[in-house]
Amino acid sequence: IRSLVEDIGKCLEVGAHVRALHRTEVGSFKSHLMYSLEDIALLVESNKIDEAVLPIEHALNTLKSVSLTESNTVFLKQGQRVKVAHPLAEWVKIFSHEGHFMGVGETLGDGWLAPRRLLQA
Repeated sequence: IRSLVEDIGKCLEVGAHVRALHRTEVGSFKSHLMYSLEDIALLVESNKIDEAVLPIEHALNTLKSVSLTESNTVFLKQGQRVKVAHPLAEWVKIFSHEGHFMGVGETLGDGWLAPRRLLQA
């Protein structure tokens, strides 16, 4: 948008700039979920910042989820591939047997899930 405004100003030989820009969405995040820096400062001051922070897996909402058994959770934490009931070859969000987000992995199409990026538990 900023570049477009500058280009229009150049074409009209008058110059132009953006005074304000309001995002209505960023990817799947809509404006009602967004906070200004001032809002964040107020939330921190009132000790309510946890109410505004979304779980990390929300940033990966385009990925399918795979939930692990208890034994698979242990093996995956050690960096090992595990057998899952997911026939497609694709990147997925991984959840432990207790429902905790663990990270992302890749299902290999042959029933195996390989960890790619795990959060430290």
